[in-house]
Amino acid sequence: LNLVVLSQSLHAQNNMQHKIAALPDVRQVKVLENNTKQRDKYGVEPNSLNIIVDGGADEQIAHVIYENKGAGVGLQGATETTLTVNGERRALRFDRATPVDVQVSMHCVRCEDFTEVDKDEIKRLLSIQRFGIRQNLSLSRLYSP
Repeated sequence: LNLVVLSQSLHAQNNMQHKIAALPDVRQVKVLENNTKQRDKYGVEPNSLNIIVDGGADEQIAHVIYENKGAGVGLQGATETTLTVNGERRALRFDRATPVDVQVSMHCVRCEDFTEVDKDEIKRLLSIQRFGIRQNLSLSRLYSP
């Protein structure tokens, strides 16, 4: 029984993530689920979802959450949108992704006398790096694909 519930839970979570990602103007989405009875390491409350979205319209996101969230599953987040469904008002919560500024300090040296260190190109390449929601930044990711 536990495996069936876990499988259904993962399916619903993935389904919700894909449906939100397919909405217009959504750039990224991450669904964090805590199916335990204690707050998890990401701060997700017990038996709850924390859905983090970059882009998209609040009401469209809330509608997908409403259609895919299981009964008794809590929602957390700073963005609250109220939908009226069958005459009842439903408050749905999720979070918006917030960018994190990263400071990089480098000391570059030439490998050979005839090569030039192109500082502007290095800055440009570093500035176009993009990371996912809740993705950790590792130093090697800045200089390798």
